[in-house]
Amino acid sequence: AGASAACASATPPSVLLMDDGLQHPTLHRDLSLLVVDAEHLLGNGRVLPAGPLREPFHRSLARADAVVALSPPADAASRSLAEQPSECSLRRRLRLPPEMLLLRGRLRPAAEQSRRVSGARVVAFTATARPQRFFRTLRPPADEQPSSVLRST
Repeated sequence: AGASAACASATPPSVLLMDDGLQHPTLHRDLSLLVVDAEHLLGNGRVLPAGPLREPFHRSLARADAVVALSPPADAASRSLAEQPSECSLRRRLRLPPEMLLLRGRLRPAAEQSRRVSGARVVAFTATARPQRFFRTLRPPADEQPSSVLRST
């Protein structure tokens, strides 16, 4: 409902980013990104409730334009990007076809966005396997103390 209202407004967004859109085949998409955790990859490879996947990986991969392997935020007790698995290792472990684009990145809070919502009541929702990582990226950098509380519940 929120996305529909935003698109119908006088100044519709130029970009609409949606989590979990791969599972909705009727949605029009210009680009489909399949995001995986660079450290845990596919977990045990099973779908919910037995594992972390929403559907079999090969099914999602067939609809994706690219795979994005995300590393934990830099402030987490984690390895640097250089210490993450190599592209070759990721491709082999995920069984990616040679033509599939593989991108690598790291989640990090956006300082500008943090300032923009400072003092506002923020509601965030996610259905990811590791929601604490998502919520951590929404928090302001350590040098910018929040003037409101961001809750992950």
